[in-house]
Amino acid sequence: MIRAFIVDWGGVLMRTVDRRPRRAWERDLGLTPGDLADLFFRGEGWERAQRGQATLDEAWEEVGRRLSLRDGDLEALKRDFWAGDRLDEGLVGLIRELRGIGLRTALLSNHARELPDLLQN
Repeated sequence: MIRAFIVDWGGVLMRTVDRRPRRAWERDLGLTPGDLADLFFRGEGWERAQRGQATLDEAWEEVGRRLSLRDGDLEALKRDFWAGDRLDEGLVGLIRELRGIGLRTALLSNHARELPDLLQN
């Protein structure tokens, strides 16, 4: 018998559905498609953030250093990097239905420690 439904945040509840904002930055920076995601998600800063040893801002600062970006440019990159992400409303609806019939639900994620704050905004 199923007693709980556990879901992840990144790539499950929140997905990148439009990569055009990232691609524009990659073109401007002379990178190949996918390089920005690799720089962020495979970087030491993100690894540390997932372990609670760094903040998201610190992970982004590492990306900014590697790309030699100024602060204003880094803020714009961060905004645009996430601009194509969308909440999976169908999955949210399913979670609500499951909760309505008494099934326990949970969010289990390896996202950075700021995730609870991000979810409340």
